[in-house]
Amino acid sequence: MKVLSSEEVSHPHWTVAILTTFDQRVVMGSVLGLNLGGELWARWGWPILIALSVGLVTYLLALAVRASSNRLLAAIAIGTGVAMFLISGYTRDLGPVMVWPVDYHHGLGARYAIVPTLLVLSGLMVLLDTIRHEQRGGWRWAAPATAVLLLLPLITSFDAGSGRGMPSWSASLARATTLCRTGNAEEASVSIAPEGWTMTIPCSRLESE
Repeated sequence: MKVLSSEEVSHPHWTVAILTTFDQRVVMGSVLGLNLGGELWARWGWPILIALSVGLVTYLLALAVRASSNRLLAAIAIGTGVAMFLISGYTRDLGPVMVWPVDYHHGLGARYAIVPTLLVLSGLMVLLDTIRHEQRGGWRWAAPATAVLLLLPLITSFDAGSGRGMPSWSASLARATTLCRTGNAEEASVSIAPEGWTMTIPCSRLESE
């Protein structure tokens, strides 16, 4: 049994597209999630991305000014998230791969944005926690409003039927078994996730199951 990949070995390379993908995947992902954020990008493009980026940065700065503590912890969390994504983008040359073109979005490379996005949200949460305890004037709405907003990515970003989960294992096995039976082959390639990876399995194993 062999596992093969058609994925090319990447080399460290910096491109402005890495910053674009950071905005698309981490900034927009923090507010709306991958799926909903991608749909809005496909419809409105840069205007919605710029608006969300400015809105998130402004909100974080406002929270930092109002917070009585946790600023350093928030800065470390957010800074670590930003650094992780940019370093990963550089070392794996992810800019051209992950960037969303005009009127289109996809989930390729989404795994690189998971931890940075969670770190950005963690920084936001520790600032919100301080303000919640202080109950400063009109900022009482900040925590519940943010909690409601976070429900959007939670509801819209757990589609297991697309992206890294494809192709499904059962569908790949069915196609490989059909190839064995119709092509008189001794072994068949079974497509596995992520896209571009295959596993070579003897036909005797496929037809016996």
